[in-house]
Amino acid sequence: EASRLEHALGDERRETIDLVALLQELADAYTHSFNNTCFEIMTDNTAAPARVAPDLIVQAFDKLVANAVSFATPDTPVVLGCVRRGLWWRLSVANSGPTLPADISDLFAPMQSMRAHHNREHGHLGLGLYVVSLIARQHGGEPWARNTNHPAGAEVGFTVRAD
Repeated sequence: EASRLEHALGDERRETIDLVALLQELADAYTHSFNNTCFEIMTDNTAAPARVAPDLIVQAFDKLVANAVSFATPDTPVVLGCVRRGLWWRLSVANSGPTLPADISDLFAPMQSMRAHHNREHGHLGLGLYVVSLIARQHGGEPWARNTNHPAGAEVGFTVRAD
């Protein structure tokens, strides 16, 4: 998947879209896909224009949301975020639950996983965050991750240039 994506990244057409509107659409779709999870949007913007490859942005969010849902404490929301930081939009997915390890230097490397050994035996290859990293870099941004305190958990995301 990663090899195929690396080759296909340059072929994706870019267009200017509103990232806040995209997050609203994704939150609605994820609510139907993950019946037992509530999705919220956190943004301080009414609109977030960016020139991106929309399908790739959706693919990155799909990977981040799948991770967040799998690690989230039951009956807590998964939060999709979009915050402006200078020339960049900082896109994220946050969940309450276990925090990230102290050393996250390899978090976005291929074949890395924080899941327990028995979960990896069930088809998890550890490529999700690597794919997010590739998509972020294709858009001139970078992936990032941090622990959250209130509530305890993790927030993982990537940046894209704002229009």
